[in-house]
Amino acid sequence: MSAKKSGDSPQDIGGDLSKFNGSLAELFRAQTPVQHWEYQQHGLACLLCGTGRIRAAEFRRSVEHLPGAALKKKTYYEKWAAATANVLLERGLISQPELDSALGQPHEAAKLCFQPGDCVRIKLEDSSVRYRKPHIRTPGYIFGISGTVSQLVGYLDNPESDSYHLIEMPKQPLYLVRLPQVEIWKGVGEGYTGNAEDQLQVEVLQPWLELAEPRSSAKQPKIAEGATPASHSKPHKHDDHHDHVHEERQEVEQRAVELEGGGDKSKLTAAVLKVCLEKGYVTTEALRQMIEELQMAGKQGHGPRLVARAWSDPGFKARLLDNAGAAAAAAELGISADGVSSKAGMTAPSGPLSQITLRVVENTEIVHNLIVCTLCSCYPVHILGLPPPWYKSRSYRARSVREPRAVLREFGTEVPDNVKVVVHDSTADTRYLVIPSRPAGTEGWTEEQLQQLVSRDSMIGACFASKPKVSWDSQCEVT
Repeated sequence: MSAKKSGDSPQDIGGDLSKFNGSLAELFRAQTPVQHWEYQQHGLACLLCGTGRIRAAEFRRSVEHLPGAALKKKTYYEKWAAATANVLLERGLISQPELDSALGQPHEAAKLCFQPGDCVRIKLEDSSVRYRKPHIRTPGYIFGISGTVSQLVGYLDNPESDSYHLIEMPKQPLYLVRLPQVEIWKGVGEGYTGNAEDQLQVEVLQPWLELAEPRSSAKQPKIAEGATPASHSKPHKHDDHHDHVHEERQEVEQRAVELEGGGDKSKLTAAVLKVCLEKGYVTTEALRQMIEELQMAGKQGHGPRLVARAWSDPGFKARLLDNAGAAAAAAELGISADGVSSKAGMTAPSGPLSQITLRVVENTEIVHNLIVCTLCSCYPVHILGLPPPWYKSRSYRARSVREPRAVLREFGTEVPDNVKVVVHDSTADTRYLVIPSRPAGTEGWTEEQLQQLVSRDSMIGACFASKPKVSWDSQCEVT
């Protein structure tokens, strides 16, 4: 597989094939229902952006600045929740004590969890960071390293909490922890060049520690960014001398957890929403209307109507393919192409954007178009509904720009060699819609009949439009 070729941000994964050698169909094609808290999070972000309290660029930046491991392990809407809380805190629209109160954080004195001699592991950064990067007093080079508690220093104020001016926060136990130098610097340059028994002793606050197996019974390799410490997956040694758990296995396990739904994943969204409602930033009625729009998005058949009209009316298709006139052409059918919400009077359920531009491309005998957003999940929600899980997946985003024909084959879409494949990476405020090639044998069909041939995936370019078939009584049906 090719080495990574993308930006420095962990969110910028276009073309990075280093972690994906599994099947897209196996890992990402399954459909999962959108949970109520996810609709709440999407709607809350839209309302906050629509009223100007936060901006789209702030929101995106906040997602991109989550720790790399969090970007890999957290679900799509967990990232949205973290980004929303982050920006509200930065702007001073909500305070840390208000959020902590909504989260129900205990204020009693922290209990002592470890004793000298206990085998412990320094947590990965995102394990202890709930919504934004704090004033960290645990150095990053020891994240994920296992060692032994040598001494309890005492109970001290937590400087990470104190840096946010939090009140009534409990003191935290501070320990001295000894770590093997060879483990800390494994895979870094030439590694540690001193004695194999050399150690580093460092002060670590209790929230940054978790129990680890004794080194005598199980070797504890340095955990790669994004790996789950408690994972039962077998580590695999690569040429770069860096142990990590296979991404495919991690994502399979993560998807199984996501299917369980709710739980801690919804906690931050519920807390932020509670504070925003109390402060009057949003109302329950506005949120209800936005959630209703989200749930109805894509079910009105806007996309198939646009495609069927384009197939039937060459003049309409020409206007739709004219980038400057796409919105006006869609408006002829009563379809808003700029994402303005008809009920809430603000940002559409297409995401936390002030406005979007619709761009329509056509699949023909000489070109096949495929849509992707490598940086996040830009997608015409107001026309097609919420994006499917596979569209948001790391695998699709990474692979579509590098090996589009292989990705298409996994959807059962075989594009002939003499047909050019054009991938459109939607990276900002543009949303793409594909007019798939009209199937043969549909001459004389009504627009209502043609709409039945158009699927969501065909309007992304992942599939062809359905082929018609003629039943025994000569009535047209869709295959």
